[in-house]
Amino acid sequence: MLESSAQGWHPVGELTALVDGELSAAEAEALRAHLAGCPPCAAEHAKAKAASRALHGLGKARAPLGFGARVLKRVRRERHSLLRHDGLDQKVPFEGAIILFLVAAAAAVLVGYEIHARGGLFASNAPRPAVHQKLSPKR
Repeated sequence: MLESSAQGWHPVGELTALVDGELSAAEAEALRAHLAGCPPCAAEHAKAKAASRALHGLGKARAPLGFGARVLKRVRRERHSLLRHDGLDQKVPFEGAIILFLVAAAAAVLVGYEIHARGGLFASNAPRPAVHQKLSPKR
């Protein structure tokens, strides 16, 4: 990123990229040429290098003993807690029971209708006489 000042444009964002080694060789060379002729940018670059050295001097941070196990235990507990509070672990069995009940009720209605239509549970398969007969007028 270039910033404007009274002296002209300064590549402020690229200074840390130069310190971190993120620039291509051509970009790094062009920025070093700019730093040679620009005291404000050279001072900022020196500050960025000093900050980088100080951070690297701290070494790697280590988590306390057992930290990873405690984090995993808490994640598992919260995941289980979310499932329990949302009712997801109980929702499926109740819905399944309702569906089975409705299917059984529908089957019972169909079987009952068939039994009634055939004239009873132990009716023969012989054709039944017509229930509605035309009545002849009395003479």
